[in-house]
Amino acid sequence: KAKNTITHHLEMLNGVGLVDSRRSSGDGRQRYVSLTERGGQLFPPNDVIESPTFVCWNGAERSQLAATIWHRLTGQSARAYGIQPIGNVHPGIAFAAKKAGVSFRAFRPVAIQTEQLGSAVIVVCDRAWEHWARRGRPTAQRFVHWSIPNPRTGEGGRDSFRSVVEEI
Repeated sequence: KAKNTITHHLEMLNGVGLVDSRRSSGDGRQRYVSLTERGGQLFPPNDVIESPTFVCWNGAERSQLAATIWHRLTGQSARAYGIQPIGNVHPGIAFAAKKAGVSFRAFRPVAIQTEQLGSAVIVVCDRAWEHWARRGRPTAQRFVHWSIPNPRTGEGGRDSFRSVVEEI
């Protein structure tokens, strides 16, 4: 079967460990490609992000955990919001974070307002990214997508939450 050039090159990069790809946990039709740790070493950061805003659909696990870890690693504040917040944070994420040595205090998920975005927005879930792709992305100096699977829908039970903590 003939492959297009992009598919061929992505498979080559994946084969040597520079990129990973994963099917969208949002609608499942798209695939997202990201640099592996090894691939990221080829592109050292050229600027500093200060006080980012992390966003996921529910504003419950991934965005809150990413903001917590950001603060722990940088000492800078970070905010966490949801597009459609839910009422609670799954206890599996706090358990997995504690097992990994991350002090994680969850708070009630909060809906994002566009005036709260700040200069850097990191969307940590496919569903939120796809939502903004359809409706138009808000204005932010930096607007990036980090495809992290939803641990609530993962088939691995506690392992799904542990995998999210490890990736972040």
